[in-house]
Amino acid sequence: MAFSVAIAQDQTEFTVTLTDVGADKVEVLKRLRAVTGLSLFEAKDVVDGVPKKIKERASKSEATQIKNELEKAGAKVEVK
Repeated sequence: MAFSVAIAQDQTEFTVTLTDVGADKVEVLKRLRAVTGLSLFEAKDVVDGVPKKIKERASKSEATQIKNELEKAGAKVEVK
């Protein structure tokens, strides 16, 4: 009988997804632009189209920073 052994690896790249804007859409828009460098049009597109991926292949610290900033504005963010 053959057994496969899975080696646990630490994840190094994360996807940050905006799942809910919350009550203060304007503040979320401002913070989204600040942490991602998106243009006003691109950021508005993200905020209006939730759930929407904000950043793919982000480092753990970058993903955490984006999540924390957006949650301060009342948004809900998922990091996978």
